[in-house]
Amino acid sequence: MKYVTAIGMVIVVVVAFVAGLYLSPYILPQAWGPEDPVWDRVAKSGKIKVGTEPGWPPYEFLAENGSIIGFEIELMEMIADELNLTVEWVNMAFDAIIPAVQAKDIDLGVSGFSVTSERLEVVQFTMPHSITEGQVIMLKSRAEQLGITELTSLSSSATLGLKCGTQSGTTQEQELQEKAPGSLRSYRDFLLALEDMKRGTIDCVYAETPITSNWILEA
Repeated sequence: MKYVTAIGMVIVVVVAFVAGLYLSPYILPQAWGPEDPVWDRVAKSGKIKVGTEPGWPPYEFLAENGSIIGFEIELMEMIADELNLTVEWVNMAFDAIIPAVQAKDIDLGVSGFSVTSERLEVVQFTMPHSITEGQVIMLKSRAEQLGITELTSLSSSATLGLKCGTQSGTTQEQELQEKAPGSLRSYRDFLLALEDMKRGTIDCVYAETPITSNWILEA
């Protein structure tokens, strides 16, 4: 399987669709609900404090004026409007969101979270709003240099000696740790991994399809 898209000077090639689907809901404290004191506080104040990491386009990202925009942002704003709440957005690191929800420093986490058994032990999830799959992308020039047309699995990236970047705290990082630990290069956010791929510091990036598709379109 090989998909190539070129816009501008950068050509990106999709070298693998990784088996497995990701459900994307919002996260909240395990006791959060109409009968919980947290909900009473939120309803009384008319404000809900939501943590997000805006480096995940098209779900959430920064506009030129610095405001946080994206699909999940608009959806959360619509939900809050139905509940007569105002959203207070908190820009924070992705791997800090779940601890902040647990500590109730924020009321909700909105940042493209996938449902995992480990996360279910510490937070609860809303109904998923989308289903995605994993995808590995590489610069076309680098793929041609290495003679790669496709990757049959994540483990093959380690066999080929590839350096594969992803964001810390994500399900993609966990999968690489399990299947190709020698390939894993963790980053604070996916955009930093993408920039390193463009510079040649790493060979590829592993993320979810809506995000990789957005990168390809903007390449």
